[in-house]
Amino acid sequence: MNYPPSIDALIEALKGMPGVGGRSAEKLALWFLSHKKRNPIDLAEALVNSTTQIQLCELCGFFQEKEETCSACRESEKHPHTICVVEKASDVLSMSRSNTLKSGYHVLGGKLSPLDNITPEDLNIESLIKRVKGLVSENQPIEVILALGADIEAQATAQFIANRLTKLSSLCSVTQLAQGLAAGTSLSHADGLTLKHAFDGRKKIS
Repeated sequence: MNYPPSIDALIEALKGMPGVGGRSAEKLALWFLSHKKRNPIDLAEALVNSTTQIQLCELCGFFQEKEETCSACRESEKHPHTICVVEKASDVLSMSRSNTLKSGYHVLGGKLSPLDNITPEDLNIESLIKRVKGLVSENQPIEVILALGADIEAQATAQFIANRLTKLSSLCSVTQLAQGLAAGTSLSHADGLTLKHAFDGRKKIS
């Protein structure tokens, strides 16, 4: 015995979402159909509106409403000579909400991954190069901060971008976020690569 075809179709659609397996998709589908507080019409309208009204900013790669100025670009106007490069749009919000950095932002939309056939052409690298070229043409120093994580693909992406940027101008400096032990982490729980980054990034206390 099976569910009606419409329910099967809903389950299959939910299974296409990242991190949602067959059982999770089934639970979500049944919740939408049977829970008293369900509101599938509102969800459907929100999904349709977001896909039709939201686009990626051509300059920085962050999400923006059509016909409106990108909020990340407005922030960049306040700090035009510092660009923090991140992998995905949610990273912009994480950095911004931390209040630790006053910077503009640039979203790559991913990271290099030969196994997944993700090449430099698939990322917003050329738009970053063009953006930096425009800034250094003003003869003002600029810092590009690479905040791309510590995994192998992210590091390869950071190195690729750094190699491109350092050839543009001596006015462009490329930095990377420090890596190492997280706050509250015990040495016994840290892997070898994390410890290496921690030792390489050590600094004098006084």
